[in-house]
Amino acid sequence: MFLLMGLFAFGTMHAQDYYRKINNALRYIKVGSTLREAQQYDLSEKYLRQGLQLITEQGDKYWEAAAYENLGLLYKEQDKGEEALRYFNRALAIYKQLKMTLSEKAIEQMLNGAEGKEQLFGGIEITPKGLKLSIVSIELSSSNEVQYVLKTDTSSNPEPAALTQQSTQETAQVLRSFLDIARSTYKIPIEKMFVVIASGLKTELDKKNKWAEFVSAITPPNAAPGFAIKFVTPAEEGELAVLGTVPPKRRYSTSLVDVGSGNTKGGYFMDATETFDALYFSIGTRTFTKMIKEKNPTGVQDFVRVAEKMYRDTLNQVVRDELSRRAGLRNRSSIYLSGGIIWTMVSYLYPDKVNEPFVELTTEDIRRFRIMVASNFEKLIQPDISFINNDKTMHDARINISRAQNTYDQESLIAGAIWVDGLVHELNATQPAKRFYFPKYGYVGWISGYIARAVAEEYKKKNEQ
Repeated sequence: MFLLMGLFAFGTMHAQDYYRKINNALRYIKVGSTLREAQQYDLSEKYLRQGLQLITEQGDKYWEAAAYENLGLLYKEQDKGEEALRYFNRALAIYKQLKMTLSEKAIEQMLNGAEGKEQLFGGIEITPKGLKLSIVSIELSSSNEVQYVLKTDTSSNPEPAALTQQSTQETAQVLRSFLDIARSTYKIPIEKMFVVIASGLKTELDKKNKWAEFVSAITPPNAAPGFAIKFVTPAEEGELAVLGTVPPKRRYSTSLVDVGSGNTKGGYFMDATETFDALYFSIGTRTFTKMIKEKNPTGVQDFVRVAEKMYRDTLNQVVRDELSRRAGLRNRSSIYLSGGIIWTMVSYLYPDKVNEPFVELTTEDIRRFRIMVASNFEKLIQPDISFINNDKTMHDARINISRAQNTYDQESLIAGAIWVDGLVHELNATQPAKRFYFPKYGYVGWISGYIARAVAEEYKKKNEQ
C-alpha cells in the first residue's frame, strides 16, 4: 500500500513538473511571437529559442513544430530566406508526421512565399444567366493565415438557362474562351481549374431532364484528361458562399443571404464544429420575374401590382416559415447580402462606394430602391456622380453603372426589389435589430469557397496515399 501511494505521489509530482515546463515553454513562444509582430527581432529570437529548447526536452511534437514555424516567420520577415526555409521544413516534417493537414498547407504556402512562388487557381461558375471566371491566389494574411485572394475576374451572359441551341453553343464558346485565358494568360494547369454549375442552373436542367445533354454539349471537344464539369446543391452553395465571403473572425457571428437569379440561398455556421444551417428558397430575381410575367401584366404599374400581390398572398408565408426554422438568422445582428440584385442596389444608390469591400445597406435604402425602380426608373439608373472627386473612383463608378444598366431591365429590378424588401422585413421582425452589408466580392464567394475546399480535400487525399 505504501509503495503504491509513493508511486502515485511520484507520478503526480512528475506530471505537475511536466505541465509546469510545458506552460513555461508556451509563454516563451507566445512572447517571442508577440515580439516578432512588434519587429523586436533579436528579443523574439531569444524567447523563441528558449521556448523551443524547453518544449523539445518535454517531447511535445506539436508545440515543437509551432516553435519552428514561428522561427521560420521571424527569418522570413527579415528576408533571411535560407534560414526561413530551414525552419519551415522542420515544422512541415512534424505536421506531416502528426497528419495535421491544415497546418501542412499553411507551412507549404509559407515555403512558397519564402521562395517567391505564387499559387494560382481558376474557377468557372456557370449560372442560369451566364459564366464567371475567377482567378484566385493562395496567400498569407497579415496574421499568417492561409487566405484565398481574388486576382481577377470576368463574366459573360449567354443565358445558359434558356436551353436553346444558340444559348448552349454560346455557353460552350465562352467556356472554351475562359479555359484558354486561364491556361495561356495565367499558366494554370487543368488540375487547378474548377468548372462548376451553380445550383440554380442545375435545378433548371433537372426539371427538363437536360443535365447530361447540356454537359456533353458544352464540354470542349479536346478537353484534357481529368477535365470535369461538376455541380453544387443549394445547401452546398450557401455553405461555400459563407466560406468564401465572410472573414474567418466573423464566421460564427454572421449570416449570409445570397439572392441569385434562379434561387436564394445562404445560412450560417452554428459553431466552431463547422455545422452549417442552410437557408434555401426556390425564388430568385429571374424566377420571380418569370412567375409575374405568367400573369400577363400590362405595363409597369400592373407588373408592380401583380408582384406585390404574389408576394403578399404566397411568398411572404413561405419566407416566414423558412426563417422560423433558422434561429441563427433571427438571432444574429450582422447579415451579409450578396447577389446581382444587391450589387445593382449598391451601384445605383452608392456609386461613390464602388471600391469599398463592404457597404452597409439599410432597410430604408432597400425600400427607397423599391419605390424608385417603379416610379422614377430613369433617375435611379443614372445616379448623380458629379460629387465624386477622385478620378479613379469616378471612372470605376461609370463602368459599374454601365454594367448594371446592361444586366437588368426594369421588370427584373422590380421583382428583385420586392423579393429582397420582403426578406429583410421578415429578418428584422425579431430582435436584435439587423445590420445588412454588401460584400463587394460576394459574387465570387462560393466559387472561391469551392476552390478552397477542393484544394484542401485534394491535398489531404494526396498525403494519405
